[in-house]
Amino acid sequence: ALLSALDDSFQALLQGYHQALQCYRQRNYEVGRKQLRPLLQSYPDNIWLLDALTDIDLAQRRYHSAVQRLLKALQRQPEQPILLLNLANVYLQQGENTEVIRLLRPYCHRNPHSSLGWHLLAQAYAGCRLLADEQAAQAEWLALQGEFKAAQQALRRAHQAASQQPLQQERYQVRLEQLQQYQHILEQAKNL
Repeated sequence: ALLSALDDSFQALLQGYHQALQCYRQRNYEVGRKQLRPLLQSYPDNIWLLDALTDIDLAQRRYHSAVQRLLKALQRQPEQPILLLNLANVYLQQGENTEVIRLLRPYCHRNPHSSLGWHLLAQAYAGCRLLADEQAAQAEWLALQGEFKAAQQALRRAHQAASQQPLQQERYQVRLEQLQQYQHILEQAKNL
């Protein structure tokens, strides 16, 4: 009986989540929000429900409620990537680029394979007109897409933009050499 009750509960969760996503895709945001409310009361830490409601909030430009909900969820799950990336995205949509950088600079260095993290960070740097940092973050994003030549070009732009920062230039040069090695390995593999 317990297993059956759990199955029913899980089915209700999946069904409600699916319906909320359909409402979101159809731009019927208020119905989607109403669909998610009771689910979030039952499952307040469910990251997929929080993610879906954040998407609805963004579509309706309800930034404040999204930020408050995500900050509260992050108190319970401080290193949850989906919550961090959602919060960064909300801040980015609000034009709060320095908040995005504050969140994502350490996150991307701890999680260097986060394509979305680097992409959002590059946008935030662009919003702050930090060209060297923007291009370096863009290079990481491109490299994760397998676009090693484009990533190298971005790193060259970062290197040039950091002309007054020799330590940054050295870091960019080392990363450029790594990407060149990756490109060479990829070309060799294609010729096998």
